[in-house]
Amino acid sequence: MTMRVKGQLGLGTDKSEVLVVATSHDGATVVTGSESAARIWSIKDGTPIITLGTRTKAAGHDECAIMGAIFSPVDAHRVYLATEGRDLLRFDLRRPDTPDMPAIAVNKDDIGELSVNPKGTFLAAADDTGTTQVIDTAAWKLHTTLARQHDNICSSAKFRSRHPWELVTGSLDQTVVHWDFARGRALRQMQLQTPVPTASSDDAIVDTAPICVEDSSDHVPPPRSLASATSTAAPWCNPPLVYSVALSQDDQHLVAGAGDGCLRLFDFGDRKSLRHVQTAAGGHTAGVAQVHFLTGDPSRTLVSGGNDRRLVLWRLSDSSPSSEGVSPRPADGSSGATGGGVQKSKRKKHEGGRRGADTSPRLDPASSTRLDVLHVAQHGAKINWLASTSDTLVVADVTGVVSLYVCDSL
Repeated sequence: MTMRVKGQLGLGTDKSEVLVVATSHDGATVVTGSESAARIWSIKDGTPIITLGTRTKAAGHDECAIMGAIFSPVDAHRVYLATEGRDLLRFDLRRPDTPDMPAIAVNKDDIGELSVNPKGTFLAAADDTGTTQVIDTAAWKLHTTLARQHDNICSSAKFRSRHPWELVTGSLDQTVVHWDFARGRALRQMQLQTPVPTASSDDAIVDTAPICVEDSSDHVPPPRSLASATSTAAPWCNPPLVYSVALSQDDQHLVAGAGDGCLRLFDFGDRKSLRHVQTAAGGHTAGVAQVHFLTGDPSRTLVSGGNDRRLVLWRLSDSSPSSEGVSPRPADGSSGATGGGVQKSKRKKHEGGRRGADTSPRLDPASSTRLDVLHVAQHGAKINWLASTSDTLVVADVTGVVSLYVCDSL
């Protein structure tokens, strides 16, 4: 399978950086959230259809940066937005001038990602405090708060498709957390570690020294514009901060894109308990800003976008598992990481995760699934966001251009 560019959205004179993109469930339209506006586009011909009325009291001006955007998975007319002022907005595209409900502000810091469950009944908003707020979309009010597991920015959140009360979050504290949001509690927390060669496939030997990869001169970029820093030729030694998580179409596998240039593959095991399967390297030379399973793809193809300006296609395939690179930790914190905490300054929050990790866990080697690289494409700019329809990959980058790719079978 390969990728090729088939077109761009006609952004015209508006060169504002596009921070987020999402596609409708029918594959006909895409929503873009930029530093100035939210717009709906036709994927077929790349033309704008609607500019949404996102002016809010929190923003206080006509132009409002959109930090998160997503369609309802059951209603192509329903769009949810998160603004720079931390407002959550709900739109009916048949009446786009104003939100169809008053804006609500339940997050205490900037929102990094929005996610909607498959039935469209709950909206998750992950924010820079490390908290994820879950909203009842019909009542348009807070349902529950998921907190006290991440010590740093919560950069990504995804609902499970076949387990209606579960979701997964990833954070710049180098952890992935599996949640039961009906009870408001964590089921499992996984601490990512930098892999080193293992003496045995049954032993998880970890090393706290980060992999050196080429990355931005500002070390790691913020989650809402994960690839916006200026590049230099000098390498940085980046820890595995989790920038993005994605769930496979069959709901059995989770992939986390990390700041060390590697992807971590997890599955949920026979007992529905999140476990590490593989640390996949070789696709990227810089931090992985986005991971995304292609919509409706039965072969479970994943695309990743990085700060190295690469788009990489991966395939979930059967092979022997790798067991290095993650330290499992119960959600109550009774073992695993032994220190650390929230860094006070914004820059320190980006640079560090938990300190001191359990270096002798034993991981379950039962899974035979792994990620293999299919194709690497040079995109030309650092990636901000990925989305897809059944036949189109949508790529937003730091230039303000939204590119449309088609994936061809070999």
